Amino acid sequence: MLNFHSSPPGAERGIPLPLTVFSGGRLSVDLAFHGGLTEIRYFGNQRIGDAALFRADPLSSFCQLFRPYADFGCGDQYFLEFENTFFYPFGYDSECVFHGIRFRHRLTVLNDALLFELETDSRERPFSLKLGLTGAAAPIRKPGRVWKRFEFHAETGFATASFTDTHDGIAIQTCLIAGASGPIRYTGTCHDIQKDYLSVPAEEGFAALALVFGAGEAEAASRLREIRGAIGASAAGERRHYRESLSRSARLESGNPVLDSFVANTPEILRSFAVKDLPGAYTASNTGYWVWGWDGMVHADGIMLSGEWENIRSRLAFYRDTADPEHGIFHAIDPRGAVLAVMAPPAQTFYCIMLFQYWLFSRDPEVVREFYPFAASLLERVETDVVGSTGLYRGRGLYPDFPEDLGQDGCDISSFNNSILFQAFRCMEELARRIGCEEDASRWSRKADALRSGFRRYLYDPEKHAFFDSISAETLEARRFYPVYAVLALTPYASELAEGVEREVGAYYFENLTQRYGVSMFARRDGIFYSDGNQLGFYCPATERFYRRLLRFLSVEDTLLALIESEWGMLQIAEATSCEAVNMRITPDRPGKKQMYSVAAYYAMIPEILCGVEFQAEKIVFREPARPVGGWIWRNLRFGKALLTMEFRGEGRHPAAVFLDGVRMENPEIPAGKAETGDHHHIVIELERGREERTQI
Repeated sequence: MLNFHSSPPGAERGIPLPLTVFSGGRLSVDLAFHGGLTEIRYFGNQRIGDAALFRADPLSSFCQLFRPYADFGCGDQYFLEFENTFFYPFGYDSECVFHGIRFRHRLTVLNDALLFELETDSRERPFSLKLGLTGAAAPIRKPGRVWKRFEFHAETGFATASFTDTHDGIAIQTCLIAGASGPIRYTGTCHDIQKDYLSVPAEEGFAALALVFGAGEAEAASRLREIRGAIGASAAGERRHYRESLSRSARLESGNPVLDSFVANTPEILRSFAVKDLPGAYTASNTGYWVWGWDGMVHADGIMLSGEWENIRSRLAFYRDTADPEHGIFHAIDPRGAVLAVMAPPAQTFYCIMLFQYWLFSRDPEVVREFYPFAASLLERVETDVVGSTGLYRGRGLYPDFPEDLGQDGCDISSFNNSILFQAFRCMEELARRIGCEEDASRWSRKADALRSGFRRYLYDPEKHAFFDSISAETLEARRFYPVYAVLALTPYASELAEGVEREVGAYYFENLTQRYGVSMFARRDGIFYSDGNQLGFYCPATERFYRRLLRFLSVEDTLLALIESEWGMLQIAEATSCEAVNMRITPDRPGKKQMYSVAAYYAMIPEILCGVEFQAEKIVFREPARPVGGWIWRNLRFGKALLTMEFRGEGRHPAAVFLDGVRMENPEIPAGKAETGDHHHIVIELERGREERTQI
């Protein structure tokens, strides 16, 4: 069992998870329940599809992948066991006992290196201790790839191996170099069944090995020389950064240890995605996705709420500085940052929303002035795509991956796209006013109003009480598919699109899309359900926020908390969960995986949905929370120049009164100007029972 009362989460005995994934940026690894690694991925110079380098059998004791062991000499070797283990986003810290002596051992994943450590404080060591790594039959072999196994170089004291991938006559090398805190020893078998052994003797009870990955031997060797004498210090620096992050970031005291742990660990989960040598670039997940366009921009408010403002500030600069002068923000880049494809114009306007989210919490107009011209240029790209007098904009649906399955034919008006554009117009309207661009503000406002009117007129089905996935841009004929993602809620403005019909739309979603586990994309009775074998039949936290907003208008219980508990309870935050079978919850789709936009989406929904707190441009509004949150306390919420402590008192879910520093507010809201200045504010939300009793789903 995992213990979530500590940060990081810990386990007293063994590894109680089928798979745990650690990442440092370019590099990520999978740890199996038996304590061995099962896969290693590294994004160097190679094609994105060549990032997977090693894969071992998850069950076999023979197929080892850099399995650490303690060597006491004369064949007296032990694979490291796990007691009192702590799981960081970037590795583990554990204990084991051999010969009656307690040892600590650690794995730390950096942007480009794996660090293994073994140490003991015991002064009684009547043995010769070494830390070793063993590997066998693990390199991924594929057409166009040549694996060169380890070779020891006495002049450098390094052991070097490499992959060379050749495509279209171009050979690209990924080099792996092993070094250690002391003199390294390498041996390897010479037969077809290849095994490699690396070891280093302990000095003063400490031994460390580093495996460095690089785009070539010179790059990897230079990096290894940099860290070889400071492996322990580098690893300790990661753990120190983790502790400092927890001390300064927002935290929740809810009495639910899994939820509180997720909130506390989110900033470090996000840091584990950061590509350290490409500031502002974040991998989309820790299991093989590289840096993608809109994956890094959605639900930026969740990241800002966590207190990681510089995270979003760096993304604003990164996307602007890497944009193509003619075509704009990239959809995909290669591992060295070169643009492979650009995003469709509607998707690029996620940037406008991200800039708004940065300002919403920082209240910093200087950042708006810096990035506003670029954001405005992105909106200007879509202005010519407006369809007649509808106020709506043409474009192939950005979601799902295969919109043709939903009748889209390249001449489309997508509800998903237009919901994003509407929020982008509203965000830019607000930002323009904040920096004195009144003419721009009026222009964005007119376009937003026209889009909102067209959205309700053409994309809403008053019989079904749901929004269409798309309509034809030529005939305005509806394609009668009703997805949960029709409105992608990223800001408070998204709610305007369903204003006046919230209860009806919420009832459709609840009655047709609610699963035993999560929310499906489409109704099961709809012929489109799961017809693509993937997105049309799964639950995705990044697309469900609008659904959960509408549940406020119904007498039903929201199940968001149970989903977060289930996910983080296995140290994963998956991209999606299949709804192919109603009881799909019996097994996770991808144990250990953490998806960046899912992390941000869940985090953003905890204060908004579970606690009923909505941050708007002019005020902080307190609505009915989805959970009985009396006794919950948020601490270290950064808002403008102030830190907020937000305390919920009483029983029930109706916000009866709100106090700011002991002063009762006239309404259940606080003007932003009163909360954004000063050093610290204490907000108390008094809750009482409402009229309607809720029933469990």
